Amino acid sequence: MAEDLNDFTQVDPNNDLQVLADYTADISTMTNGVSAYFYSEGWNGTLTGSFEWDFQFIITYADNLVRMFFLSFTNDLGDAFYNKVNGDLLGAGLYKNSEGNLFVTATEYYNSGEAMAEDTYGISLDTTYYCTLKRDESTGWGKLILEVYSDQTRETLLDTLSIDLHGRVDFHYLYFAQSYNESRTDVVDGNCAYLTEISTPAGQDFPAVKTINGISIASIKSLNEITTIDANVKSVNGIT
Repeated sequence: MAEDLNDFTQVDPNNDLQVLADYTADISTMTNGVSAYFYSEGWNGTLTGSFEWDFQFIITYADNLVRMFFLSFTNDLGDAFYNKVNGDLLGAGLYKNSEGNLFVTATEYYNSGEAMAEDTYGISLDTTYYCTLKRDESTGWGKLILEVYSDQTRETLLDTLSIDLHGRVDFHYLYFAQSYNESRTDVVDGNCAYLTEISTPAGQDFPAVKTINGISIASIKSLNEITTIDANVKSVNGIT
């Protein structure tokens, strides 16, 4: 089930963001000169291990050199540029270069600027894209993977972005519609929506924890040694 953005904390000094119909973060003339975002710190501890989240977005206007993040994970409270220079960030973002080319990105900022990795896919204005962001820690320091689809059922894959990470970092904050404040006036309009947890590490439960026949997912994990609950699961160990 998609995350209700009304449950997130909104930082928005210039009223650039608005929650529409509970699940959509509307972005209106947000610039690279403001610190604005929705965030949640509702983890049981920190976010560790592999994870997978779905979301969708559409961009209706973007100035050259604008940058922002649709979905990101950090350990410090602030905009994405602040996290780039003061800590760590993993996320799926937006960037428009000086030639006017617009991209969705899979991005890592590591250890206060010690390293950066990014993979990109060219996108168009006024087009809805459906994405799945994954961290896979099965090998090495792990990979950040962003799958970009043209359809809501995620059957038509446009591209898979992948970067090798520089280290394993446990995260505390989740952001949705996070600005990138480097004191510029570049503007972006659009929205990102339907942030949905697909899988989480063992022992981790996110803000919208549900139950199965009155039994909490956390209890089912503990009792039946379940390590991952898939969003599409119909039954767990015989419990429907």
